Amino acid sequence: MVAITVPISVDAIPLVKCAHAAAAAHTDPQIISVLRSNRTGGLQIMLPEGRWVPVAPDPDSLFINVGDSLQVLTNGRFRSVKHRVVAPAEGQQSRLSVIYFGGPAPTQRIAPLPELMREGEQSLYREFTWAEYKKAAYKSRLGDHRLGPFELPAAVTQEATKADHHCSSNAVQPPAPAPPHVARVH
Repeated sequence: MVAITVPISVDAIPLVKCAHAAAAAHTDPQIISVLRSNRTGGLQIMLPEGRWVPVAPDPDSLFINVGDSLQVLTNGRFRSVKHRVVAPAEGQQSRLSVIYFGGPAPTQRIAPLPELMREGEQSLYREFTWAEYKKAAYKSRLGDHRLGPFELPAAVTQEATKADHHCSSNAVQPPAPAPPHVARVH
């Protein structure tokens, strides 16, 4: 069982005279992040080839981010995606986001779940605690690959070959209008 902490963050990204990153490029360290924002855009994700694409703002939807911890728990099947927030340009409404970060307790051990491993599949990560991850993360910069210290040597080449299969530009297209009785799932 994984214990979940419940921090909530409210981010107000103010209007600025020039567009720049209001939240630097990073992956989320937790298991999962759930974001809700107003109609102002600015959230962008990085595709595997390194190109930034905008995520269409939709105040009626939730944006779910896989965190580094979930990437480890699924042995890379779910990938944490690098993202950033660009400040709104002059004349645009400020961006307001409410974010839930679901993460493990400091003593929780994190490793690929045996139930998700195929027969003969190698673990891409060594086991570590959330506290160990946080300690290593605080020694790095926000945009650094913070899972690096926990990757097993054979995993580095496996990760490179899997990278093209985890993200699609379809994930950032504006959702098709749904009938009022059908909930949108993103």
